[in-house]
Amino acid sequence: MTRRHPAEWEPQAATWLAWPHNAQNWRHRPEIIDFYASLAARIAQYQPCHILVPPHARASFEQAPLPRHTPFAIAPFFIPTDDIWVRDYGPFFVADGPHRRIVSFAFNAWGEKFPPYDTDNQVPARIAAQLGWPIESHDFILEGGAIEFDGLGTALTTAPCLVGEARNPASQQAALQSTICTAFGLDDLLVLPFGLEGDHTDGHIDNLVRFVAPGHLVLNADCDVHSENYERLREIKDRLQFWMRRRSERGWRLDEVPLPTQRQLGAETLPANHLNFIFVNGALLVPLYGEDTDSEALRILSRALPHLRTEGVDCRLVIEEGGSLHCLSRQQPRLP
Repeated sequence: MTRRHPAEWEPQAATWLAWPHNAQNWRHRPEIIDFYASLAARIAQYQPCHILVPPHARASFEQAPLPRHTPFAIAPFFIPTDDIWVRDYGPFFVADGPHRRIVSFAFNAWGEKFPPYDTDNQVPARIAAQLGWPIESHDFILEGGAIEFDGLGTALTTAPCLVGEARNPASQQAALQSTICTAFGLDDLLVLPFGLEGDHTDGHIDNLVRFVAPGHLVLNADCDVHSENYERLREIKDRLQFWMRRRSERGWRLDEVPLPTQRQLGAETLPANHLNFIFVNGALLVPLYGEDTDSEALRILSRALPHLRTEGVDCRLVIEEGGSLHCLSRQQPRLP
């Protein structure tokens, strides 16, 4: 395999964040600044933290309660952004034989739901320029939260995040999937029919099911038979188990993590879940929501990854904007 997208548990060079600056998007701006400062400090205990800071927000960043001394650097990159969700518009860092490159797909704010997004769409090229990496750009729309890699040539995604209104035309799905497989060196791309109910991304995979090791998946589970997600998750589990049986040579394993109560903010569903975690070197940072499921999720994930330190992060504030730890970050693997 010459082209490869590393798995997230592999050694990382840095975690990228995007500084919150758009006051219209944040109901609790001072609190979200504190949240970001705390998260950056947590990440910098394990590896460098790179933060996209729009030039006009430099003063906000410099006045934030960021620690002066951490084991690893917290470094600003003065690059304009529209919003914080760098997972979805940021670059894919890919190994290409002995070389490394950035792969970029188009971004249109989840089917043009939340404009503006033109500035976010330029972020991969600007990061590539600052790092001095070559970039390969594709016109198809693909958000980072819509695809999950195992590092060995397999990836997961969901159909509504590939094609549909204001994304990619259904007539181009085969061409899109072929492009994805070529861009990331994939042998197998499993397309699931849907994600969580009410997820305004239309069902990102990082809110549904994740890889935690080769051949090892964790899936949300809902015990409430009256929940809108109950039957959805049962069907996803059946499909995954069927898919794993056909690939039994790798010894697949599937663990379930309880889904916290899906909160409402007005008419909007907030897709809170514990699978929107992030890997850093030596640890797993897991979103918590002040629910009974918090401790059980930490127990299950700690048991699945005993070699890592499992830490909870209170994400009740950031979920109000519809995302969590994985959505607001992008890992940069350690490449040659």
